[in-house]
Amino acid sequence: MKLAFRILNRGNGALGNAEVTLNWGSKTWRVDDSASMGWKRVTRSRVGSFEVKDWNVVWLWDKPGGKGRNIAVLWDAPRGLADKSRGDGSGRLFDPEDASLKQREIQWTLVTPPPPQSKQLSPRRQKLITWLKTEFKSDINYGTSKYNELTGGDKGIGGKSDKPGYTNCLILPGIVSAEIAKEKGHTGEKLLPWLKKNSLTGTYQVRDRGKKLGAWISAADKKKRPIPGDIFALLKKGATNHETDGIGHVGVFLEYVSDTKWKTADFGQGDSGYTGRTLIRDYDPATGKLTSPKTAKPPRVLAGWVDLDLYFKGSS
Repeated sequence: MKLAFRILNRGNGALGNAEVTLNWGSKTWRVDDSASMGWKRVTRSRVGSFEVKDWNVVWLWDKPGGKGRNIAVLWDAPRGLADKSRGDGSGRLFDPEDASLKQREIQWTLVTPPPPQSKQLSPRRQKLITWLKTEFKSDINYGTSKYNELTGGDKGIGGKSDKPGYTNCLILPGIVSAEIAKEKGHTGEKLLPWLKKNSLTGTYQVRDRGKKLGAWISAADKKKRPIPGDIFALLKKGATNHETDGIGHVGVFLEYVSDTKWKTADFGQGDSGYTGRTLIRDYDPATGKLTSPKTAKPPRVLAGWVDLDLYFKGSS
């Protein structure tokens, strides 16, 4: 069992992060190599032990056998390997190596193993992922032949806007919709009427049409994860309500690098805000936020995603 820890500073910002694996047989823990410097202020140990107490808490020790420092106390933590009922919670640092961190709050989240990758995906997902990886081998810049090919030369989809802060991220769900339409046999005169009814072009439309067909998966349940091919949506900066707050970005989830690093395909990138490219995004399971080290934008809450198979199974 793996828990993601987030250590908070006095302003409730992130001071440090770590993923810790709990071995319930030996009652020991081991911290992953990805632990930040903030965690190293809690303990220099990479392994230790833990105790499950009767009053619904878990004590973490920085040495095996319940010795050394009692570095942290977790509240409402899992009580065994099979206990998946507690998906997240909090706690406090009790006796960290850096005494100034004593009593600081920590948040923990149960790390859910990623869903199956391409070998177990539906044929539709496999075909779409292969196609997207081919199309996005390099940046797709506005006005190029590749850009015009993907947008069909439709300025209503692929054109520019003078609106401040506008980007073209919204076109990718529409491009995916058009590919699925062709797969379903909606070509020629049949294509535009089908797209008008079923296309996911837009930002809010991803959530709205996804809900209409019962294919919208809310990220409010942090135990859930998208499957490659799903169309995801991020809330606007500072927003937190998965169901009602504004959608600020949409893209397509391609694959897991790890549970906390996701590869996505996105438009709306680059200085112009009109470039398509793949990104490696960092996912924080404690906050439910997704970001990318390639962009200067702050992390934003993952609103949810449209299940590709459910949505296009429901569309006629």
